[in-house]
Amino acid sequence: VYGSGMRGNLATLMRLADTPLPLPTGALTGIRSLMSSEAAVRAVSHLLSHSGPLRPIYVGADVPPIALDAVIAAFRRGLGRPVRLMAVPAGLIRPVVAALGRRAFWDSLTATQICDPALLVSQGWTPEAGTLERLAELARLSRS
Repeated sequence: VYGSGMRGNLATLMRLADTPLPLPTGALTGIRSLMSSEAAVRAVSHLLSHSGPLRPIYVGADVPPIALDAVIAAFRRGLGRPVRLMAVPAGLIRPVVAALGRRAFWDSLTATQICDPALLVSQGWTPEAGTLERLAELARLSRS
């Protein structure tokens, strides 16, 4: 979930994106489903106001899922920085990250995690589009 005050991997990525250095993430292939905090609130509100029976588990996400390099590029655009992503193979980065004691972070960051919001959509909820634009705007607002 992304939004103002976010923590975790996305907050770390935004801090990294705010450096002038080129980042070796241009060749990473992990794809992520993201969801804005506003969309999460709308999903919960939608389900609480739903008149019919509910299923036990709903998954929400913006559509479409986003590649990691696109997330970093969006943050950099919003921060007014050049994109500067170098295509370094993950196999070369992994040992360096492991030596720095950040293997778990790296694994969670680069894993593909795609959520299918179809069940929630079938109940009348509408996922957000334009995730990259929202991420760029979030980064821009973080400067104010």
